[in-house]
Amino acid sequence: MLSAGLEPLLADSGISPRQTQIARWLAGVSLIVLVVAIANVATLLLLRAARRRREIAVRLALGAGRARLARQLLVEGWLLASLGAAAALLVARWSGDLVRLTLLPDLAPSERFIDAGALTTTVVAACVAGLVAGLAPLGQAARRDVAAELQAAGRGVSGRFGVQRMLITAQVALCTLLLVGAGLFVRSLQRLEEQDLGFSTSRLLLVSLDFRDALIGPERDRIYIDAANRVATLPGVTGATIVQAMPFGNFHVPPISVPGHAEPPSVGGQLPYLYAATPAYLDLMDVRLRGGRLFTDRDRRGSPLVVLVNETMARTVWPGESALGKCVRAGFDLSGGEPSPLAPATLPCREVVGVVRDSRARSLRPTGNEARLMQYYVPFGQQPEPPVEDAAQVSGILIRSGGNPDRIINSVQRIIQGAAASPVYARVRPYEDLLDPQLRPWRLGATLFSALGMLALAIAAVGLFAVVSYLVAQRVREIGIRLALGGSRSMVARLVVSGALRLVAAGAGIGIVAAFALAPLVQSMLFETSMRDVGVLVAVSGTLLLVAVAAAGAPALRASRVSPSVTLQAE
Repeated sequence: MLSAGLEPLLADSGISPRQTQIARWLAGVSLIVLVVAIANVATLLLLRAARRRREIAVRLALGAGRARLARQLLVEGWLLASLGAAAALLVARWSGDLVRLTLLPDLAPSERFIDAGALTTTVVAACVAGLVAGLAPLGQAARRDVAAELQAAGRGVSGRFGVQRMLITAQVALCTLLLVGAGLFVRSLQRLEEQDLGFSTSRLLLVSLDFRDALIGPERDRIYIDAANRVATLPGVTGATIVQAMPFGNFHVPPISVPGHAEPPSVGGQLPYLYAATPAYLDLMDVRLRGGRLFTDRDRRGSPLVVLVNETMARTVWPGESALGKCVRAGFDLSGGEPSPLAPATLPCREVVGVVRDSRARSLRPTGNEARLMQYYVPFGQQPEPPVEDAAQVSGILIRSGGNPDRIINSVQRIIQGAAASPVYARVRPYEDLLDPQLRPWRLGATLFSALGMLALAIAAVGLFAVVSYLVAQRVREIGIRLALGGSRSMVARLVVSGALRLVAAGAGIGIVAAFALAPLVQSMLFETSMRDVGVLVAVSGTLLLVAVAAAGAPALRASRVSPSVTLQAE
């Protein structure tokens, strides 16, 4: 119910198509959990009906009408179903708020306690469950001979438990499918977070200022520069600098040209990204040198124009040659000519003094042109003149904390807002927030798939425990005879546990086969992870093994403590 309600919320809030796709899959996973729960309830109801066969037989033998019995059983069933539905609505509401706050912060809180569609679905499911719960014992009694039930006296009637075993196997198969999916999403999230993006976001904060007064660009830039200088003196701050453009943030793509090339360098029509960088920016973002040198404090306005290019740009623009010492022109034609992506030849050359490693600019996944985008850096004081007069050239402040960056957010806000020359509001957030929208689909999938998978596993474990316990109770006489004939108590315990393991192994095998069959539908949502990931399959198998042993442990212990003399005397 929770996951089914995510899709309309995601659609209304303009969330990415990938998140909507994840929400649809989670709705399907929720349906699987519901099927597991229904199968588990059916198992428990069949066992409950088996335990109440003699009670119902006695009532029928004493003249109780089937209609009266049906009414009583329906009241019991609907009462249980109503309590379960109420609990489900509460859990859905609370867990929905938790998901919104932790995984989907862009969603506005709902003004309703529960969605009308979810409420209707819950009520209908509760009514059907109550009906089945009430009539199952009566239906079983109607198919049996009342006299035979009474003649059974206090002895258990073993009956056939093929249906219960099939239901348990089906539950384990569905749980295996969900756990494999959860493991794959967790593995994808881990690999996505662990990949080298070409820059570091560790302990970084990004500050943007909202100005109350109407200020021209240079005035805004001065306020940013003053704020960066003040923030750098705060305890706990190990670096601060102004920024113009940054990966996953603001982009700057001015016209560019290279002598000897008639067209501007590009990848699939995308011109290189320009970053106006101070030496502190290169340090904070962990921009690593591959050849030449980085910027120094001497690279400023009025000094010779220099530029850094990334490896892809150096390799593409000057194949087979060293990029160092080459000329790059970047900027706009301010004479009023027609806009062109090719920088005019009248602009001065910028000498390439260094080659730096590639980095991601806009996507966490190296798909399409992302892995071969060209990027270059110019000293902050040497950035090209903007095409509009008095335009701002600073867009934010980058701050590095010596510890947890969240601890200095309030201090940063106070020192900026308290000493600014013009009233401002400082928006301070971790730099990782820029990456979060792209991480969110995998985080959402990993978290909710895992939660729903563990919920389904817990439900299946309850059903397995109930079936094994009932089978042990029905086989007390057989167990007593085995012990009387010299069987060991450990052998009896192993017999019970091995029976549970066979059920789980059969279900796990079916679930893994189903996971392989669904691989083409899910593979596009995974990151560098195969549906046949051995580590995930081993982890899921081990989890199922532990759950099976835990569910069968108490019944096995109870079976091993059966007293042969007491059992045979009772017979």
